[in-house]
Amino acid sequence: MIFTSCLSKKNVTFKNIENISYRTENSSPVLNFDLIVHNPNNWGLRISEINTKVSVEDRSIGITNLPATIRIARKSDVSIPMQLQLSMADLLTFLPQGLSFFSGKKTKVNTSVDGEITLKKFLFRKRFAVNLKQEVELK
Repeated sequence: MIFTSCLSKKNVTFKNIENISYRTENSSPVLNFDLIVHNPNNWGLRISEINTKVSVEDRSIGITNLPATIRIARKSDVSIPMQLQLSMADLLTFLPQGLSFFSGKKTKVNTSVDGEITLKKFLFRKRFAVNLKQEVELK
């Protein structure tokens, strides 16, 4: 129990979303992005789970999970590659906003990533809420 109280001393923070890319895989749209996470603690951790809902312009476009356990060193940042499989239903709900982006009328989108992250140190686990809102510029 001592470790659990130490682990909650400084929360891991989510800095931003970077390197957004889009591709098609097996006739399905796939969105890739990096989630930048900061560990302010004096000890390293493992991120064992990330479960998030991704929204663009307040419309949910899908759910993403951590592909593999990631180590984050003490007092450092780590870039976590995330992948989001989009369904056609997800794309259709986003279509009205998407048309203004593709036509060049709008170049920035409000993006949010909400969910939770599970940190692990030895046998101990701690869950934190993820709530990152960011305006992303489309290229």
